[in-house]
Order: sequence, then structure tokens, then C-alpha cells
Amino acid sequence: MKPRYYLVLAFIFAHAAVVNAAEEEEMSLLFSSSLETLTTITIASKKEEQINRAPGIVRVITASEIKRYGARNLRDVLDRQTNMQIVGNSLFPHNKNVVRGVAKSQLDNNILILLNGRPVRESTDNSVNADFYNYFPLASISKIEVIRGPGSVLYGTNAFTGVINLVTKKAPEEAAGSLALTYGSFDHKQGALSGGGTWGDLEIFGTIQGLRLAGDNHYDVMDQFGNTDTYKTGLDGEHAVINLRFKGLTINALHSNTTSDNARVRYTLPSDSLDFKRQFIDVGYTHHFTDNWSVSANASYHEHTTRTLIGPGTTIGDATGYNHMLELSTSISPSEGLNIIAGGFHREYSSAGTTEFHTHSHSLYTQIDYQIVDWLNIIGGLQYNKPESTKSDLSPRVALIAQFDEQWGAKLLYAKAYREASGVERFVNFPGLIVGNPSILPETIKTIDAQVFYKADNLSFAATIYHSEHEDLVTQVFGSPNTITNHGSVRYNGIELEGKWKINQNWELIGNMSYQTNEDDDGNDDANYAPDLMIKAGVSYDSSKGYQWSVFNSYFAASTLQNEDLGTVNFYNESADSYHLLTANINVNLGKYLNEAALSNVTFSLYGDNLLDQEIYFPSIRNTGVNSIPHHAGRGLYGTIKVDF
Repeated sequence: MKPRYYLVLAFIFAHAAVVNAAEEEEMSLLFSSSLETLTTITIASKKEEQINRAPGIVRVITASEIKRYGARNLRDVLDRQTNMQIVGNSLFPHNKNVVRGVAKSQLDNNILILLNGRPVRESTDNSVNADFYNYFPLASISKIEVIRGPGSVLYGTNAFTGVINLVTKKAPEEAAGSLALTYGSFDHKQGALSGGGTWGDLEIFGTIQGLRLAGDNHYDVMDQFGNTDTYKTGLDGEHAVINLRFKGLTINALHSNTTSDNARVRYTLPSDSLDFKRQFIDVGYTHHFTDNWSVSANASYHEHTTRTLIGPGTTIGDATGYNHMLELSTSISPSEGLNIIAGGFHREYSSAGTTEFHTHSHSLYTQIDYQIVDWLNIIGGLQYNKPESTKSDLSPRVALIAQFDEQWGAKLLYAKAYREASGVERFVNFPGLIVGNPSILPETIKTIDAQVFYKADNLSFAATIYHSEHEDLVTQVFGSPNTITNHGSVRYNGIELEGKWKINQNWELIGNMSYQTNEDDDGNDDANYAPDLMIKAGVSYDSSKGYQWSVFNSYFAASTLQNEDLGTVNFYNESADSYHLLTANINVNLGKYLNEAALSNVTFSLYGDNLLDQEIYFPSIRNTGVNSIPHHAGRGLYGTIKVDF
């Protein structure tokens, strides 16, 4: 840790020691956000429940927390979370969320993203999520629910090492909105317009956001062909999301049209661009027959178009994919302490362009939650999944959840998840280059979690240990042509510590630590690209004078695997070393701070990123020769003016 960081912490705690007691009393009415308000989720069981009683290792990130610590995008928010890191490669920068060290592939196919509980999967790779991480409008978010560990029992494929549910804000009772304009380093220009209202039984809320970012140009970077040129990191595009409710009817829709600088499939400079368009809509209806019995039906449509450049002198690859899903589920509580969920879905997906296919899969699932005694719940679940042209898969879940008293509790969890091979992995056919495997099996992961947790009004803490066995890996075997097969396994062991302490009405501390080891079936340690150690912590201060500030530091150890499985390691560029990512944020309510009532609806924020100005590189996953790419921009400041109306 650099001396500058110690000085920052010294200043923080020196300031904390002289907090004015009278100021604390005044703040009690403004910032009395008990941790109790953060404890309900829907992600683990598709129903509202307390975090402590959910069959999963769950974390909730609220809109107020995002505002408090600041962020440019969803990537900034998720990088602060326990055992998570957003990485990527030369084709898809910042496209992969590595959870619990599972990083054998460059694609984001181990994470399932939900929009208000509905899964969003593109059909060709099931893994292009860079537009979410870089463009999704934070202004629309009410909270983010995160599961670390398997989630396939209720959600199916890709809910492998984690599930992320983006919950958008509810419509206000009266028509209202906000406009936020951001300008910052590297010519960062961003605007977000949010609004909605309630008219009788009709509720609407939506956000549209545009982003233009020239990016931090990294000079004298060498590609895999030995050329030295400029590696660009610009972004350009828009993202829109809307949620509509009318009695039992819900509509969730998403539009994304983005262009991101990249260095192609084959690491080739100078940079080119990756164009990605996404249209998603889910229509659902829930009917309550009684207070204890409801039935839900959902129909989803997802269309996406990807434009990429393979390498120098090659043609442009265009692919358009279509994904349709129908789901029917029911929830019933036949007696006190007993809850049953059952359902199934059918999914049709296809692609036209560089890879053409049309296929389907279907699944059935159920989960039973029974409260044996006041302090103990037992939960069991099972999903049956059958992709076309390959074998079926069963994914079980068993959980014992104990609440010893109002504060202490424990969880013992076992779950299996699967990842169905993508359309590209099954049907790609580039003669002489790569051939897919239509009958390839899903890869699976089995995880045991044991957690002890403590929660009071102003303090929460959890310690988790886990063991995972990742089997039947969907692997590309290099040859003439390359082929896709099931090969290999990896075992993981890890520990996670996380906590939050609201010291008083002014001060808050938050932090987490994770450590993981892994070993493949050949006895090789550190068989993945993820770091083994992450330590992340932040402190924030609320003032009664209308401002709020915070500092957050994330430490990532060096990537443990430096492309050893693909050949000799060549550090043509910077090494993928450990790094500290230090950020700071200030929020000021101009009306309160300047004592001007006319400005009470105006907020100014200043966010500082990578304040230590570290050069941060990460291995370009699945590329040989040149083993690292620029991973993060240099020091930057980003100012935002937000007006509520």
C-alpha cells in the first residue's frame, strides 16, 4: 500500500475523532437509514424474503450506496463487491464478471443478469454483457441484488457462479423526473434523463442515457503480431430501460446501441470498434387466486446484432441473434411455514450471419421451503434441463438456514448449476479454423457454502467459506481445425468476509475480503486468470451542511495464471501486477449548502477514479504471445449536475 493511501486514511480517522455531537443529532433525521431497510430480496427464491432466510450467499447494493461511493458505470459498482472483478480481452474489454475465481473463458457465460427478475441472454454466445457493465444507466437503479454461487435451480443456464438482478426504481406517486449531466476526464460526456409517474393503476418509470467517451489512449502497446501502436478505450452509445405496471401486468424493456474500441479477436492494433445492439422486452402477468396462491406467466423476446473484426485482412463478422422464452410458474403457501414454487420454461434461440443455427431447450423446476421450528428453515429445490441434441441435466439445491436469535444466524448450502453450451460453441463452422459440437454436454459446478452472519441495526457482518467443483468444462482444443469438447475440471476453495458499520449518524465503514485457491485435474494450482486475494474497503461521512463524501480502495492481487496453458509467457507489455484502485466521491446539495431554497433540487457530484494513477494491466484472456492489455484508465475526475423536477 502506497504512503499516499495511508495519509488519506489518517486524515479520515482524524476527522472522525472530532465530529460535533450537535451535528450528529441534526443528522439523525436526515440519514437514519437502518440496515433493516436493506434486507429484503427477491433474487434467491423468486419471492420477497429476508436476506438472512434466503437460500444463497446474497448481497444488496442500494441506490443510496451507489450515490454515496460514486461510480461512472455498473463496472465501478461491481468491482467493489466481494470476490468480484470485471475483466476482459482484446475483443470484449470489460465484458466478464469473474466471481469466486472462475475465469477459464473470456466470455461472461458464468453470470446471469436479470432485469427486474427477468433473465437477459443473447442467443449466440450467451455472454456479451459489456453494454451492461459500461452503459447501463445507474440513474434507473433502485437496488442491485447479487448471488455469489449457483443459481440454476430457478433460473437455468448461465446462473453458474452468480446472478445479478438489476431492480429499477418504482414509479413515483406523482409525475416526476430528473436530468443528470456529466463531464470529465478523457472527454467523458454523459447525460441521463429519468422519469415516470402513477396514473390510477398504471405505473411507469424509465431512463434513457447517452455516453460519449474518447477514452484513455495507451501508446506503444504491442499486439500479438509484434506491431506497436495505440490501444484506445473509447465508448459511444445509448442505453434505455423502462418498467411498466398495470394491476397484474408488467412490462420490462431494454434498448442498447453501443460502439466500443477494441483490438479484435486476434490481438491486432491499431484499435478497431465493436458494435453491439440489443433489444429486449419481457411481458408478464401475475394472478392471485388467494393471498397464498398465485400464478405467473412471462414471454420474453431478445434480439441482438454484433459486428466484429476478426483480424488484419479478414472480413467483418456480423451476427444477428433471436431469443424467445416462455415461462409459467406458481407460488403457493398451503400452510404456515410452508412455501412451494414450481414452474418451467421453453426457450427458442437462433442466429443468422457468421454462425447460423436454430435450436431450443426446456426446463422444469421446483423449490420447497419449510420452517421446521421458529429458528430453522430447510429448503430443497431441483431443476430439470434438456437442450436439443444433447443429454439432460439435473441441478439440485439444499439449504439449512438457522436464525439463533435476532442477530446471529448461519447457513449451510449445497447447490449445483449448469452452463449450456452456447450456439456458437455448438454450431460454429469455419472450415479449417473451428468446428462446433452440437451434442456437447453442459458444464457444471457444485458448491458447498457455510456462512455465519450477524446483523444489528447499525452493524452487519458475514463470514463464508466455500468449496466448488467445476466439471465437464466446455473447452476449445487447438488444431486444424479447432474443435469444441468437454474436457477437464477445476476445484475451488475460498473464504469471504464482509461487513458494514454505521458508526453514528455521520460516519460509515464498509468492506470485504476474499481469498481463493484452485487446482485443475492435472494437479496445477492457480488454473485461472483471477487473482487469489482481494481486499476492498471504504469510509464515508455525512454532513448536516448538505454534503457527503467518501473514499474507497480496492486491492486486487496479481492475476495468478499468466497464459501458461496457452504457451510461453511473453511480457511485451506491462505485467499484470497487483494494484490499488482508489476512488473518492463528493455529493453536495446546492440548496442546503448555499442556503438557497430555490436550489434544493440541484445536486453536484465529483467522482475521482484511480487517484493513485496506477498503470493497470490484465491478461488478455485466450490470447497467446502478448499476454496483457490495458485494463483501467489513468487518474480521472468526473463532475455531475443533477436536477430533480
